[in-house]
Amino acid sequence: MTKGYDKLTMLVKLILQIFFGYIISPAYRIIKGIEKGDAMLIIFGIIALIPIFWIIDIITIILTNRISILA
Repeated sequence: MTKGYDKLTMLVKLILQIFFGYIISPAYRIIKGIEKGDAMLIIFGIIALIPIFWIIDIITIILTNRISILA
């Protein structure tokens, strides 16, 4: 499921992140953690509910075209 999000263009990711980032950021990390079987990613997904991650993820999408901090 996260591979589908990763394949989106940067513009689409940026628009989604601006409007729905507070939902997408934690969900992406939790789902990626479940897919990989990584408990730390699931915990980071829960921590990502803090609004600062929304801003950090917008910046990382602009710079690297993916959610990369703690993911």
